[in-house]
Order: sequence, then C-alpha cells, then structure tokens
Amino acid sequence: RALPVEFVPIKFASWIGGDRDGNPNVTPKVTEEVVCNQRLRAAKLFLDEFNALYNELAISTRFSPEMEALAATITDSHDVLEKYRRVCGHMRKRLIKTIKDCELESERLTSKDSGVACEVGAVSQLSGWQNVKSVRTSEDLMEPLMIMYNSLTST
Repeated sequence: RALPVEFVPIKFASWIGGDRDGNPNVTPKVTEEVVCNQRLRAAKLFLDEFNALYNELAISTRFSPEMEALAATITDSHDVLEKYRRVCGHMRKRLIKTIKDCELESERLTSKDSGVACEVGAVSQLSGWQNVKSVRTSEDLMEPLMIMYNSLTST
C-alpha cells in the first residue's frame, strides 16, 4: 500500500549552529549565519529540481479548476498555454530570488563572500525574478506542487 503523497516518514534535523547549551563559540550570530547558509543550500537544491521538472513536463490541455486558478495568478510568463510550466517557471523565479536574498544576507552577516554562491545561469532566461516574492515557508513550495500533482492525477 502506498503512502499518501504528503506523508513525511523521515524528518531531518540539525544542531549545527544551534548547539547553544554552553558552547561559547555558538552565538546568536553564528546560528543566524548557519540558518542563512542552509536556506541557501536548500534553495539551490530545489531550484535544480524545479529546473528538471520544468523540462520534463509535457504539454497538456486538461487542468483541474485549482490548477487553472493558480496558473491565472501568474501573468508574467512566456508559457501562455503550458500552465504546468508556467507555475514551475514562476517557482524557479521565486527560488532564484530566494538564492539572491540569501547571498546578500550571508554577505551582510559574514562581511565577505559566503563561499556557497549559486551559479544561477538561468537568470537571464528567467527575467522578472527580481519582482517576485522569495520562498519563505514550506507551504510556498508545497502548495503549488500539490495543486499540480492533484491536477495531473485527476485529469
């Protein structure tokens, strides 16, 4: 029997930067730097996955009402007819924005290059990333993914 798609059987956690039970080297600033760097790494991984998903999606003409509504909220896209790609493309822009925000924050926190800068070669192809909101919560990723998943499996 398959697990529900939203089920999370394993959760990863880390104490890196959070070991503040007496370690004098782990200050609030260190924790903030670690969280920023981990957010940056996660955004890079998600961007890779959304790039792959964008390239794998086939053209479709059948969509759930929720998918139609979500795609209609994205007006700055060259994917006019390809609604799944429109949503994926928008998420790619949001992740690029997230990466850039994290890089700036990391530089501010460390007063130097973080060493984890992302090579965002697709930036020129995804113009408009400056005008979208960065990804801040897991729901920012899961909501559009679940809408696409439900649309793909129901139509």
